[in-house]
Amino acid sequence: MAKGTQSKEAIFQKMLDTFSGSFMQDNKTLRIPMMEDGSLIEIKVSLTAAKDILGDGSSNINSNSSIDEESEPISLDPMPTPEEKQHVIDLLDSLNEG
Repeated sequence: MAKGTQSKEAIFQKMLDTFSGSFMQDNKTLRIPMMEDGSLIEIKVSLTAAKDILGDGSSNINSNSSIDEESEPISLDPMPTPEEKQHVIDLLDSLNEG
């Protein structure tokens, strides 16, 4: 398995759980449907494992062992719910810690 594969899968799963209606394309690109100015758009997200490590390793290191295998089904409504918005805020806060 390529380096970073498990971590990328964990991050994609967290994003799939956060954004309702999001889906994987070709098992490597995440697409997130959003409404912008009354039109449906899709944001594409791809991840690449860094070849070099810039951090010192002392910050919070996420473990992908906490993925919930029994997550709720994804809604087809492209607009985020208040709960989903809070998930994004929590995700961004956790990424900014350290």
